[in-house]
Amino acid sequence: MKNQKFSFRKLIMFLAFVMIFSAFGALSFSASAQEVCGDFLYELNYEGYAEITGYVGKNKNEVVIPSDVDGYEVKAIQKIALYNKNINRIVISEGIEVIRMNAFDGEYGSTISEVIFPDSLRIIEDGAFYKSNSLFSCEFNEGLEFIGDRAFAYCPLEQIELPDSVTEIGPYAFKGNKAKELTLPENLETVGIYAFNSDTLETVTYSCNNLSIDSRIFGYTVKNVIVSEGVTNVVDNAFDQCNLISVKLPSTLVKIGNAAFRSSAVGTVWVNTLKKVIIPPSVKVIGDDAFHEDTVIYGQKGSVANRYASTYGNKFINNDVSLMTYYYKTEWAYTGEEICPDVTVTNLGYNPTYNTDYTLSYSDNVKIGTGKITVKGKGDFIGQKVLSFRIGYDIANAKITLSKAPYIYSPNGVFPSVTVKYGKKTLSKGTDYTVTYTNNKAIGVATLTVKGIGSYVGSVSKSFTVIPGNVSGFKVSSRTASTLTLKWNKVNGADGYAIYLYNASKGTYAYKASVKGTSYTVKKLKAGTKYTYAVKAYKDIKKSRYTSNSLTTLTTSTAPSKPTLTVTVGKAKATLSWKKGTCSGYEIYMKSGNGSYKKIATLKGSSKVSYTKSKLTTGKTYSFKVRAFTTVNGKNVYGDYSAVKSVKIK
Repeated sequence: MKNQKFSFRKLIMFLAFVMIFSAFGALSFSASAQEVCGDFLYELNYEGYAEITGYVGKNKNEVVIPSDVDGYEVKAIQKIALYNKNINRIVISEGIEVIRMNAFDGEYGSTISEVIFPDSLRIIEDGAFYKSNSLFSCEFNEGLEFIGDRAFAYCPLEQIELPDSVTEIGPYAFKGNKAKELTLPENLETVGIYAFNSDTLETVTYSCNNLSIDSRIFGYTVKNVIVSEGVTNVVDNAFDQCNLISVKLPSTLVKIGNAAFRSSAVGTVWVNTLKKVIIPPSVKVIGDDAFHEDTVIYGQKGSVANRYASTYGNKFINNDVSLMTYYYKTEWAYTGEEICPDVTVTNLGYNPTYNTDYTLSYSDNVKIGTGKITVKGKGDFIGQKVLSFRIGYDIANAKITLSKAPYIYSPNGVFPSVTVKYGKKTLSKGTDYTVTYTNNKAIGVATLTVKGIGSYVGSVSKSFTVIPGNVSGFKVSSRTASTLTLKWNKVNGADGYAIYLYNASKGTYAYKASVKGTSYTVKKLKAGTKYTYAVKAYKDIKKSRYTSNSLTTLTTSTAPSKPTLTVTVGKAKATLSWKKGTCSGYEIYMKSGNGSYKKIATLKGSSKVSYTKSKLTTGKTYSFKVRAFTTVNGKNVYGDYSAVKSVKIK
């Protein structure tokens, strides 16, 4: 039954080839009848070269395919030439370039365990060593270009090392192999479906740049992928549906194709086994669904990898230490010993761990000057960042003196001057230190900060209080015998004003009132009495009141009482009298007839309450009036005039 099946298959293949070669006359493969030379059958092709068509020898241990027969150079081994021959070792001589279809096909049993290929071999056609199930190893020659469909399918090859000269590999070419590792050749251009599908292949090194595939070329067992340095492109579906655990990408990679590393499928569910992938900054294009959405993507913040992760919902971790945020103390007091600041790192997606993800090294970190911290990526992290810090004399040890208070509010700010001495040396502003001010444009507590620069580090803050200015223009705007209206100028920044009254017996000022405006009327005062008032501006901030530095004082007086005048007429004279009031004295005015009033006397002292005007003209009418005054600071404060009294002289 087996032989019948074999004969039928050979018959079908033979008829097919006869039809093809008959149709193309001039392209006929064979140019002569089959000949015998020693242990081999051969035919001459249309170019005059011999092609081995069969083996009739009895040596099953080793067969050497000759490089010439009967003087003809052998260039090829014809299809099914050694089909199902139980030969252990095959040696193909130098000069042979092509092994045609099913030449060593072992579908019905093959004992071939070793094949020696010549450097001249270029083409291994479809099924050439199909099911050679004793072929565990095979060394491929440099110069080999083409490996056809199923050429080594179901051969238990434990190692597959393909030369870089190979450009095309057909479908199922190595299906069912037993290799655990594979390197795709650098110049490989085309690979057919499931070319390397097997149950054992775990690690693939991808070294090709111009590869084209139609569909999956690997089985589910591939776990590790190494893309070689120099590769710029990983094609669509390259490792789709593999159970990937690790993928290493080179710094030269530019493009990752659609579904290149997607995941494996279990039924209708896509299962992710690739937990993370590091994408180098060189990558500019990432195709659709290149990775499963559960794969964590490591890459440079702001890169194509970052954008891909955002688009497809992958967790993204920036792995470039030069783009991370660092927190550390940037100024250190000189000690004469090494200074190594601690560094805290924060990062997009994940905060890296010291000595696992990055290392720190220090330099220039003893003398006064600029020290350096070098951060270098480690493990999954790349890049380098140089941080700097200053070493200098601590300005906190300097003596800092502010210019003398008070510090009066100005809308442009208050800027006390500063003197800084370090030991016996007076430091220079702008060379050794800078000064900054805060809250100094408002009434309240402000701060002045001296910060070391140059050879000095650290900072010292001093507080100072900004207060309202003193009140100016304090005066009496109006008065009566029982009231005084006080007035003053507005003070910038003030909320209100506090009024005080001087207590002469105690020698102190007593608080009287607070007002928001710039005037205040004091009532129920005594006529002609001197009073001393004071005023301060203030600003209330929360529970604190800030007031002017000094009281602005004013000594004044109420108007004296209006005298009640009595006039008695005598011979050529008139005597005036009135009751005593509180005052410094009196002024007496007189006019004759319809004339104008003229002051005729000033009486000093409140007790002088009468006055006689003599040498008056008999028969003439005179009018008199009196007013009291109180002298304050050399100036008189006058009361109202008395009622006018007119008399005719006898």
